[in-house]
Amino acid sequence: MSISTRKLVGTILLLIFLTLYAAVMFVVGTALVVNTSSQWAALAFYALAGFGWVVPAGWILRWILKPLRLKEQEDSKKD
Repeated sequence: MSISTRKLVGTILLLIFLTLYAAVMFVVGTALVVNTSSQWAALAFYALAGFGWVVPAGWILRWILKPLRLKEQEDSKKD
């Protein structure tokens, strides 16, 4: 797969993932706030949910950039 195709596929995957993640966290967060009176629990949930997308998005970005890193490593071995 070419680098530009990989970037396109990765970007589409990232947009789909973020949209679904935001929708799921919205539903879960709304249910949590309605069903619990603890503001600390809601705060902890939103703090974790706010950073929860970072690791999966990082995996997608790492997949997108893998050919570029391999190319850089090959170029550095030639020097």
